[in-house]
Amino acid sequence: MRSLIVSKTISAGVILAMAMHANAEIPQSNQTTGSAENVTQYIEQAKSELNETDCANIQFSGNNYTAAITDAQEAHRRCQLNTPGPVTKVSIAGVGLVDYQRLFTVESEPGESMDAFAVRIGPRIKAYSEQSGFEACGVIAQKDDKYSVVVGTNFGYVVCVNSGNLVVEGFKHAGATIHSHGKDGKFRPSKTDLAFMGQHFSGRNPNLTVVHGQKANEFSQEDHKSGAGYLAGSDGKLFHQANGRTRQVDIER
Repeated sequence: MRSLIVSKTISAGVILAMAMHANAEIPQSNQTTGSAENVTQYIEQAKSELNETDCANIQFSGNNYTAAITDAQEAHRRCQLNTPGPVTKVSIAGVGLVDYQRLFTVESEPGESMDAFAVRIGPRIKAYSEQSGFEACGVIAQKDDKYSVVVGTNFGYVVCVNSGNLVVEGFKHAGATIHSHGKDGKFRPSKTDLAFMGQHFSGRNPNLTVVHGQKANEFSQEDHKSGAGYLAGSDGKLFHQANGRTRQVDIER
């Protein structure tokens, strides 16, 4: 059997309709103040109507109904951003439809640089790859002085699709991506891997094909071709490459 060494993080025009934020209905009430018992009742109503039952440790700072609803909405939004979305299909030019799942969405803290933001989210991205074997990736987007990233996967061991369409509403591509490498060693490619590497397997039985994964802490040739970006490596390490130069990002956390 012939072994191939292939690694791709591909930027492509992706056709995908995604709702990044929930449009939860706000419970109505003319009463905005009341006893602690009443406020607690309103909070429980807000949690119920906003489907907050799966999000623990919600903090409510307000002492009235309106403040309670505001807190519940923000908790609901943050919960959704950290909950994987459904598996959908994305259309890739020259490839066709491939699976895509949003894993989580992260926004930067006030004053956080792009490097610091990438260092903070890198271990979470790598943890998914270590657990699943698949690559995960996302476009780092910017709005004013704030960054965000929508991290997703195409269930590929050596491929992950990045697109400027897959960003938080109101944010735009900041000129960098972030991804993690998937399974190392020999393995049988997934259907996503085969879709992108089909030209290599023309006329062969995919079930007999063996592919080698890429190194966890090194950019592949395809990574360099796809533009500037970060690689979430093992042991919390983070690397950045652009214009043929690679550096390890070291930010105190």
